[in-house]
Amino acid sequence: MGNRAILIVVAVVSLAAGFLVAKIPLPRFHFPGGASSSKSGSSSTGSSSMPVYHPVNSGNSTDEDDGPKVAIPIDELKQKIEAAFNNSNPRQRYRALTRITEKLDAASAKAGVEAFSPTGDELSTTAHWMLLTRWAQLDPAPALDYAQQMTDNRFKPQAISIALGALSEKDPEGALQYAVQMPVGQTRRQTLQTVIMTISQSDPDKGSELAKKYLSASEQQQVSYSLYYSLGRKDPKKAVEEIMQMPPGQNRSNAMSSIASAWAQKDPAAALEWAQKLPPGNDRDNVLANVVSQWAGRDSQAALKWAEQLPDGEGRRRAINSVLTNLSRTDPQMACEYVLSMKPGEARNEVISNMAFQIAQNDVNQAMEWAQKLPAGEGRINAISNITSQWAQQDPQAASQYVLSMPPGEGQNRAIGNISFQLAQSDVKQALAWMEKLPSGQARNNALSNILNQWVQQDPKTAADYILKMPPGEAQNNAVGNISFQLARTDVKEAVAWAQKLPAGQSQENAMGQIASQWAQQDPQAALRWAQALPDGRAQQRAFSSILSGWSNTDAKGAAQYILTMPAGRAQNDAINNIVYQIARNDIKEAVNWVQQLPSSQARNNAMGQIASQWAQQDPNAAIQWAQSLGDGRSQRQAISNILSNWSDRDPKAASAYILGMEPGRAQNDAARQAAWALARTDVKEAISFAQRLPQGKAQQEALSNVINQWSQSDPKAAANYVMSQNDKELQNRVMGSIGSHWAESDPKGALAFAQTLTNADAKNNMYSNILGNWANQDPKSAANFVSGLTEDERNRVAGQVASSWAQNDPPAAAAWAATLPEGNGKTNALNSIMYSWIENDPYKASVWLGQLPQGKSRDSVVSSFSNRMSNEDPETALKWAMTISDQGQRNGNVEQVVRNWMRSNPDAAKAWAASSDLPQEVKDRLTRR
Repeated sequence: MGNRAILIVVAVVSLAAGFLVAKIPLPRFHFPGGASSSKSGSSSTGSSSMPVYHPVNSGNSTDEDDGPKVAIPIDELKQKIEAAFNNSNPRQRYRALTRITEKLDAASAKAGVEAFSPTGDELSTTAHWMLLTRWAQLDPAPALDYAQQMTDNRFKPQAISIALGALSEKDPEGALQYAVQMPVGQTRRQTLQTVIMTISQSDPDKGSELAKKYLSASEQQQVSYSLYYSLGRKDPKKAVEEIMQMPPGQNRSNAMSSIASAWAQKDPAAALEWAQKLPPGNDRDNVLANVVSQWAGRDSQAALKWAEQLPDGEGRRRAINSVLTNLSRTDPQMACEYVLSMKPGEARNEVISNMAFQIAQNDVNQAMEWAQKLPAGEGRINAISNITSQWAQQDPQAASQYVLSMPPGEGQNRAIGNISFQLAQSDVKQALAWMEKLPSGQARNNALSNILNQWVQQDPKTAADYILKMPPGEAQNNAVGNISFQLARTDVKEAVAWAQKLPAGQSQENAMGQIASQWAQQDPQAALRWAQALPDGRAQQRAFSSILSGWSNTDAKGAAQYILTMPAGRAQNDAINNIVYQIARNDIKEAVNWVQQLPSSQARNNAMGQIASQWAQQDPNAAIQWAQSLGDGRSQRQAISNILSNWSDRDPKAASAYILGMEPGRAQNDAARQAAWALARTDVKEAISFAQRLPQGKAQQEALSNVINQWSQSDPKAAANYVMSQNDKELQNRVMGSIGSHWAESDPKGALAFAQTLTNADAKNNMYSNILGNWANQDPKSAANFVSGLTEDERNRVAGQVASSWAQNDPPAAAAWAATLPEGNGKTNALNSIMYSWIENDPYKASVWLGQLPQGKSRDSVVSSFSNRMSNEDPETALKWAMTISDQGQRNGNVEQVVRNWMRSNPDAAKAWAASSDLPQEVKDRLTRR
């Protein structure tokens, strides 16, 4: 079985049913992960209802596999795999493992499968699935027998799919007969998809016929890319004729993209001719990008010249991006020169990001040298982020040193995230030591989260103990969800005991939800009994929701029957939403029939909306007809809203035509916003025309705002000129701030120069503030220097915005700058912004900084805000700070406010403090009388 077939097997295994995927970055595909499973022949539990495979041809033959086959003793094989896995570079590790497994004989692969079980350990899990794939390549029938006898239902479907994928290449009829005879359920559906996708590689017509016969509309959608890719290679014109008979939706979109890729490999000119005849929209843009990408692999310069002739819009952007991504591999210098000649904006930023990744794969130093020459902005930040990601895979030590030398800001934050992930893959302790050197803030929290995510893959028990000792907060919350997931994969009871040690709150709720989800895949009835014994509250609700969601993956009908017996409430509502999604993916009509059993309620309305969303992806016209038959009411409104949202993404022109015929009101308003945004991605003029044809009022205003916001991402200057030409102050006030944000990503000085020409004061202020806030994220020193040179009135309006953005990444530097501002509202606003940001990430250092501020009006204002902020958490500390305010009137007023806040939680303590304080008697009397 070749790599292409293996890819199909693993793709279906890991994606079609939402099963676990090992979190290791592999070049071509990811292997499914799992927990412990029985060894071949150890048990027949769970296999009695499975069909028996009877070879039709020579299913057990091994002489079809090319190349020599090597027998390796199991001890030697284990040593080789463990040595390969010690490589810290994921790509090199994967290649080493592949070299070991791809030459094994069937007996050695089988022995390896039995030696490495998917227990949750990354090494064992990866080795198990790679060895099982090799065994199935050589001897699929015994591998299938092994898979049948696995007892853990979480991983049994993966094993069966791998074995059947291999079997379907040697004996397609036998594999198909086996899959058809399997018990109805998720495993059968997943297995049929695997077999049909494999058959379609050699016989696309038969694959298509089998898909229509055995798969639901949703399942056909999942395999459509593979089916139509094969058909496109064999007979693209026939494939095009077939897909044009399909209703608009995700299934047809997938089919068009796959045919485009296949056809362009054979005849790019013919494929382009077909693509250009398609109506404007997302499908046409995707097809053009796929065709041009294939063409660029043969002749990048010709493909680039052709793409430049396309009209402005999403199609042109995607096409040029595809060409330059290819060109950066073959001629990086030419690609770099071309990119710098492009107009600043989102399109250039996206190309820069992709090219940086490609160039860094071959030469990190060359990529970094190029990135440093880029103008400051989002494009440069993305480039350096992608380069450091590549660098960290090749030399994490050098990359980590470089990142620490970068100036604080968004660029450093993203690079820190990349480095922490790579360091933790090879040495968690070293990664933690590196993280400790980082200043407090969001970047450090993100780094810790990345390290913990890796640690729990390698040593979940030790990581779990570490997490329990962490202070409550965002970092602990993020880590808890992952660790509970890993613990529950191997020992549910141990995971429950660990979760119970967590403090009540968000972290514990996350843990209970993850544990419940895993338990439900093993034994849903036992999981439900456990959830019922939990105390009433959010943790119990989360557990119920997760159990029923997991159960619905493996037995949707059983879960659906149970849900109908649940008492009305939030837990049942969440369960209804989950089960409807699962049923509708496979059979829309069955989902409709089930929902109709429900009493009228918000949960029923939501369920109808869920069905509408699923149906709209397959056939929006049929979905609309169904929604219109529901009768006036919330169910109908929600269903139509969901359909139009999905329809607008797929075919904005058709959706907008329908929306124009709707009755004015809230439903039309909501639908028009989405359609206008989607239209603007491909054709701004068409989108503006659509917005202007809407009835005047909220629908038109919001649609036009969405068009302009989308337009400003690709051409902010053109969008700004259009808005200012409309002489509509209300529109200008709504959108100029957003335009300023997008413009500042590529050209903050140009955006500011434009803002200075505005005569509408409110629009000017909005634009100024957003430009400077965005600029400060990218290059805070330049933004701050600009603000320092403004007039007092202008500085007062925008200093706080710059300080707030700067303080997110480097509060000490922001504070040092704010201290240089002259006394006044600008300085006060800046200091307050820094304080609010700093106190969120590091309240201790924030308080030290406050204590060092010189006396004055600005200090009094910041201390007053600080004490008010602290009054609910620590009123006594807040009062100590309030008493340091130099202005007596402001001090008394602030103290009184803090005491009043304290009285809500502890009135006796608050009154006692007030009575013994030095406050004026009249203030004491007011407070103690309450």
